[in-house]
Amino acid sequence: MRKPLLKAAALTAAAVLSCQAWTGAQNQNPADNARNAADQAGQAARGAADRAGQNVRAAAGQPGSIVSDLQKPGNMSPKEVDQHFIMEAAQGNMFEIAAGKVAEQKATNPQLKQFAQMLIQDHTAANDQLKPIAQQAGVQWPGQLNEAHQAMVSHLEKRSGSDFDRHFLYGQVATHVKDRLIYRDAIAMTQNPQLKQWAQQTDQTVLKHLQHGEALADANEAVTAGEHIRGSGNTPQPNESK
Repeated sequence: MRKPLLKAAALTAAAVLSCQAWTGAQNQNPADNARNAADQAGQAARGAADRAGQNVRAAAGQPGSIVSDLQKPGNMSPKEVDQHFIMEAAQGNMFEIAAGKVAEQKATNPQLKQFAQMLIQDHTAANDQLKPIAQQAGVQWPGQLNEAHQAMVSHLEKRSGSDFDRHFLYGQVATHVKDRLIYRDAIAMTQNPQLKQWAQQTDQTVLKHLQHGEALADANEAVTAGEHIRGSGNTPQPNESK
């Protein structure tokens, strides 16, 4: 029963990671809705990331991004790998906290509100544990979300009702898949015992969130399918004579 959902999650993650353009109106296929929702967030983030990346490269004279640098560790010293991962992880946690706070206010599904509260609590704790490691590594803690993550939050803030629920849920599945890839690489590359232990522990938290999001997505698809069947007139309604 998990295979179709995992396929949808992988497609959602691919939409965010590659930020490829999708066109056309949304339809009643939940998997297509997931791809569309994640891609719209990804496009907003890509535009912001491109602008931010250009500014960083112009100022520092260094090509690439945090993610691409982690994927090519030969370009950096072990200390720089750690610093890049710490900044990426800190920003990721800050985004999840911000997105969770938006969902606490705007989600229409009580289960999504509970999920949002879990995100806020767990990612706040993760950053609290990461801060002293960052200080020892010589990383200046970010005072606010970077432009790319802020664009993703702004994208959510413009949504409402069931449209918000869909974008938030499938976006969470996608970002947690992406985060697991980043944590996997960092765990393999870091030579800092404290950072490795933190990454391993937090990766399990990310996995917990991913599985929870997948379960909610599965339930969401079931509800969507059920509403479609009831609307078709093929299923007797409550108090309807058979």
